[in-house]
Amino acid sequence: MNKLKFFIIGLIIITFSQSCKRGVSLSETDFKDMYSSNADVPQPRFKVFHASDSESEIYYMFENRGLKYSKDLAGENQMAQVRIAWQLYNDYSSNEIIDSSSFVKIDTIATRGLFQLQGMFKMKLQFGQDYILKVTTTDLNTSKKTISFISIYKKDPNNRQFYKVLLKETNTVLFRNYFYADEQLRIVYNHKSTDKFIGRYYGTIFPVSNPPFSLSSPQPFDFENYDPLTVELKNDTANFEANEPGIYHFSTHTESKYSGLTLFQYSNEFPEVNSVKELLDPLRFVTSKREYAKMKKYQDPKKAIDEFWLSTTPDPEKAKKMIKGYYKRVENANYFFTSFKEGWKTDRGIIYIVFGPPNVVYRSLTGESWTYGEQSNYKSLTFNFAKVNNPFTNNDYTLQRSTVYKNPWYRAIDTWRQGKVASLEY
Repeated sequence: MNKLKFFIIGLIIITFSQSCKRGVSLSETDFKDMYSSNADVPQPRFKVFHASDSESEIYYMFENRGLKYSKDLAGENQMAQVRIAWQLYNDYSSNEIIDSSSFVKIDTIATRGLFQLQGMFKMKLQFGQDYILKVTTTDLNTSKKTISFISIYKKDPNNRQFYKVLLKETNTVLFRNYFYADEQLRIVYNHKSTDKFIGRYYGTIFPVSNPPFSLSSPQPFDFENYDPLTVELKNDTANFEANEPGIYHFSTHTESKYSGLTLFQYSNEFPEVNSVKELLDPLRFVTSKREYAKMKKYQDPKKAIDEFWLSTTPDPEKAKKMIKGYYKRVENANYFFTSFKEGWKTDRGIIYIVFGPPNVVYRSLTGESWTYGEQSNYKSLTFNFAKVNNPFTNNDYTLQRSTVYKNPWYRAIDTWRQGKVASLEY
C-alpha cells in the first residue's frame, strides 16, 4: 500500500514538473499586443547577434518615456526597474519550453539626459538550429507588461543575425534596420575570416500595395538591377556610410542572394510622418483616384491635405483628431511592418491603416492571421498573410487577396470620410 502511495505521489510530481514546461503552443497564442497602438508603453526593441557557434547575444532597448521612474529608497535618484523574462521554443508550433530565465534591470540614466535604456544578455544556442524567443518585460513600478516574440536564425552563417551594426559615434547597437544619411556605421562580422563584404545598392522606389480585393499580381523585383559596392573588412569590422535612399545589401559570398545583411535608408525622420509628401501619399487609401490626382496637382499640397480632412467634418477640432488618428496609424505601420519598403506601403500596413489594430492575431512559421471582430462571430473579418522568403528582410508578408474584401474595404473608407475613425466593431 505504501509503495502504491509513493508511486502515485511520484507520478503526480513528475506530471506537475512536465506541465510547468508545457502549455499552449505559440501558434495558438494571440499576438495582438505586438501591434498595439498604445503609445504609453512603447514596445522594447531587440537585436540578435551570434557571437560564436555556441553563444548568442540578445540586445534590448527601452525608450525611457515608456518606463516609470520613482525615487529610490535614499530619495536621491529617479529609478526605473524592469524585469526581463525569456522563454525559448523550437518553433511556433511547439508548446515545450527549451530554456528560460529572468533578471531585473535597474535604470537611472534618464536623470543624466539619456532617452534609452539598453543592455544585453547571453544565451547558449548551438549553431545549426532555429528558435523562437518569447520575452516578457515588466515595469516593476507600474506592473505594465509587454510581450515580444523574436525569431532566432542560426543555420546559415551568412544570415543577418551573424552581423552586428553599431553607431560609430556612440559605439552602441543600431536597433533599426534603417539608417539616416548623417550616420556612420560599424558592421561587425566575426563568424569566419574574410577581407571584404560584397555589396549591392538598389535605388528602387517601391509602389504602394494594391487594395485587398485586387487580384492583379505585383511586378517582380529585378534583383540584377543594382550598383555594386565593395566594403573593406578589417579585424572583423567594416565602416560604412551612405547618403542615397534605397536598399544596401551586404554578403560575404557573391552567390548569397538570399542571405546577408540589409540596411535601408528612407527619410531622415522615418518612421515619423512630417513632410507634406509623407502626409499626402497615404491619403490615396481614403480618396478616389481622381481626388488624389487633383490633390497632387495643388500648388500648395498642404492646403489640399487640410481641405480634405475638413471635408470629413465641419468641426476643426474633430478634424484634428482624425488627422492625429490616421497618421498615428501610418507611423505605427512604419514601425511594425517596414520590410524592403516603408511599412505604410506593405500589405499589412494598408490593412492596419484603414481598419486599425486587429482584435486577434495568430502567427506561425508560414504567416499571420488577423481577425477584426469577435473570433467566433460570422460577421468578423479575417485577413491571412503568407510569409515571403525575401533576401532583404524577415518581415515581408503578402496578403491572400480576395474579392470578398471589396465591400468591407469601401465601408471602412466611407467611415473615415464621414469623420469617424474606422475600426470594425460588431
